[in-house]
Amino acid sequence: MSRQSFVEFAMRYEGCSATGNQCGDYLRLMSRGVETDQVRKDMAKMSSCALFVRALWWCYGAEHAVYDKPYCCRAPQDVIAVAKDRGAYRGGATIGATSSPDVGDAFHIAMKDGKREHFGVITKRLQTQAGSWKYETVEGGQGFGGTAIERLTRSFVKSGIWGVNGDRVLVAWFDFDALGLPGLRIGWP
Repeated sequence: MSRQSFVEFAMRYEGCSATGNQCGDYLRLMSRGVETDQVRKDMAKMSSCALFVRALWWCYGAEHAVYDKPYCCRAPQDVIAVAKDRGAYRGGATIGATSSPDVGDAFHIAMKDGKREHFGVITKRLQTQAGSWKYETVEGGQGFGGTAIERLTRSFVKSGIWGVNGDRVLVAWFDFDALGLPGLRIGWP
């Protein structure tokens, strides 16, 4: 499946939130349409960055044991497990050595102490210069209006720092092609 069609699917959810007009679409995506009503309600209160990546991969056909049981608050670990088991995990320190994140790849950033993890999907490469990459992304998370999916711009420099004022380190990125996603599951728009 193409990176571009995956990004187009992800962008359909930009602006969806747990509390807005598109709450039903938001919760259907996060719960993959298979979770209990209680889990869906709980998901409306959770940070959605890793949930968003986890759900997108499932909607696009990812098969893995993490999807075989009800969700239990481990989205970051689930995303990492799927990426590693499918050979898509790329350590952040490798950027620029042989490759760099591209459109459709997901990313994992955190503070240098490993706290405040965050995940998202790269939708467009804006600029590449020697040792510096700038991307447009779509990300779940905790916005001003609660949990929401929004478009952002993130920068990366060779030293491994993303974000405004270099506040986070690129822990890893997850290669879309290596994930081997077959395509959108039947029943998803």
